[in-house]
Amino acid sequence: MYDYIIMDPPYPGLANGQYSVSPNDLANMNQHNWSQAMRSIALDFYTQQPSSGRCTVIIPNNRNLVTGHRDLFPDVVRSIFRDAGYQLYDTTYASRRTQQKQGRRMAILNNQARRARVPMTEISEVLTFIKASPELA
Repeated sequence: MYDYIIMDPPYPGLANGQYSVSPNDLANMNQHNWSQAMRSIALDFYTQQPSSGRCTVIIPNNRNLVTGHRDLFPDVVRSIFRDAGYQLYDTTYASRRTQQKQGRRMAILNNQARRARVPMTEISEVLTFIKASPELA
């Protein structure tokens, strides 16, 4: 049994190929497969935790600066964990410190973001869930 689980999952679109080349790696999945895998993970966590167990997931939004496509991963994670039987306990925010990496590459990304009118993701949401009692799940 695990009282507290902390998860900082890789997410599609930014971590592709960073950890492995396996299609079973969360970092290499498309959003649909990633969401399915996260559902399995959330259900496994739920079955392995005692009542009132907690789980924290650190997750940012993802924005494609070229296409303007947005993936609102915190909302996806909220839905997945609620469906697994958790209740949202708290939300906090953590800086990803992307803007501290100044240089030519960051200037290019900032210009792409301005042209696409897509704000860069600087903040991750830190979502803490608590295992709901069976009568609430």
